[in-house]
This record gives sequence, C-alpha cells and structure tokens, in this order.
Amino acid sequence: MIARRQSVTDRLAALIPERDIYIIPERRNQTAAYPRAKRLRLKAPGLQDVLICLAMMGVAMLIGLLFPSLGFAVPTIISVYILSVLITAVLVQN
Repeated sequence: MIARRQSVTDRLAALIPERDIYIIPERRNQTAAYPRAKRLRLKAPGLQDVLICLAMMGVAMLIGLLFPSLGFAVPTIISVYILSVLITAVLVQN
C-alpha cells in the first residue's frame, strides 16, 4: 500500500479536532482570474521637466525661508512645500 501524503487541511484537522475548520479552496488556475497587466514603460524626464522641478522647489524653499520671519506657523510652511509638489506634478510631462 502506498502511503499518500496528507494535505494541510487534514493535518490541521488532526492537530485541533475540537475546532471547526473552514477552508476556502484555492484556485488552481490563477492566471485566468487575473490577466497579466501590461508593463508601464517609464521615460527619463526631459531637461524641461527637471528645470521646472528645480524652479518650483527653489521657489518653495525661498517662501519657506521667508514665512517664519513673517510670523507664519510651521504647518503653513509645510503646506507651501506640498503645494509646490502638486503644482510640479501638474506642470511636468512625465
């Protein structure tokens, strides 16, 4: 007689017989359920995009250095940096 290896479910049920065990069967063909996604090809940023990013961060830095002397609180300065990142994301191509 050939001894068949027990499944994980059977071994788990043998270890804890007093518990009810509910096993959700796994799908054998997972590739059919989830079609393969297309790879996103990223392009290197152009010179114009880099310059826009540097300019926006430079302006945000100057405003961030100016605001404490005008009496603005730290959360306001942080908001300026976040706003500059959002504007940069809208202005650049990639």
